[in-house]
Amino acid sequence: MLGGSPRHTGRSPYVGPDQPVVKWVTDVGAHVINTQPVLAADGTVYVVTSFPALGADHSLGYLVALGPDGEIKWEVEQGRWIWTTPAIGRDGTVYVGSSLGDFTAIAPDGTIRWTFPASLSIVQSSPTIGGDGVIYVGTSHPYWLQPEDTELADGRLLAIAPDGRELWNVQIGYWLESSPAIGEDCTIYVPSRYDVLALGPDGRERWRLPTDTEFLHSSAAIGTDGTIYIGAYSGALLAIDPNGTLKWQVDIPGQVVATPAIAVDGTIYIGGRALSGESGEVHAVRPDGSIAWTLPIDGYVNDGPIIDASGTLFWGTKAGEDGLLAIDPDGTVIWRFNPPGTSVTQPTLDASGTLYFGTIENEVYALGTSEPGP
Repeated sequence: MLGGSPRHTGRSPYVGPDQPVVKWVTDVGAHVINTQPVLAADGTVYVVTSFPALGADHSLGYLVALGPDGEIKWEVEQGRWIWTTPAIGRDGTVYVGSSLGDFTAIAPDGTIRWTFPASLSIVQSSPTIGGDGVIYVGTSHPYWLQPEDTELADGRLLAIAPDGRELWNVQIGYWLESSPAIGEDCTIYVPSRYDVLALGPDGRERWRLPTDTEFLHSSAAIGTDGTIYIGAYSGALLAIDPNGTLKWQVDIPGQVVATPAIAVDGTIYIGGRALSGESGEVHAVRPDGSIAWTLPIDGYVNDGPIIDASGTLFWGTKAGEDGLLAIDPDGTVIWRFNPPGTSVTQPTLDASGTLYFGTIENEVYALGTSEPGP
């Protein structure tokens, strides 16, 4: 499935001032839209690709490794769709799950180290790696099973050792599509369909908070004071004390699946999708739950923004004309990048200020602040 070589274009298809330039663009042969690129310490860019159609060779997902110059180094087939952003361990091992239920550890050279079968489940949760190297990942109920089978395949949180051994698993609920979040005291926070759970590193439940919201798809974001922020698909942002008490809940129009992003000043950024049509909004919420500003967008967001050191937000949008947005902390759009197609992923930002993201048109972009070399 290998795509083409990178194009070092130097073009700048933006609207707005202070426009960075395209350092390179690589065609990877399939959609890059479900997940965020991740960066290894050696500059390798890992992306997940998926074909749009079902059946035969059109439902395969791949993990693709790109060099810092955009050249494709290798790719590994992962069965059907991949909805999960990979995670990288301290030794460079890349962990990724698939809709076939497998969770795989892949070495930096593309060889498979081990595969963990999730059994009667699909992996739609991006893994989170603890300080001790333990990998936490969620499994979900396969949509093709009949209701009488649900007891066998409820959503679970798994703890897996770096060598692929299962340490424990805990039944969470019908789905677990979000990534576990780990607090400074090693508490693991995961949402279920209606509840938010806090678990110890041993998998024992510390508390469970029932909510009046439905479908808690969002992963948790943890503030510097320990407050846990989670978005609800039914249209809300929740703030929860570390002891499991609801601090406040604010309505967010539309459907919220994006993980909140928290700025240095405590502002929480969240976005959603309108219930009708393709347009949506992104919001800045103060730590007390009041709305600081709302920005309509042409499209919708499934992910939170990336925030740089100056507080600028970089937000990928889908199914509209806004593409990738750069937004000031006050809600002013600085520039828009409009690649071919109508959807881009959540970007990743490296230490040099280069942005990496994928598109529905099978391309991975690197955007920089200086002209590319020859």
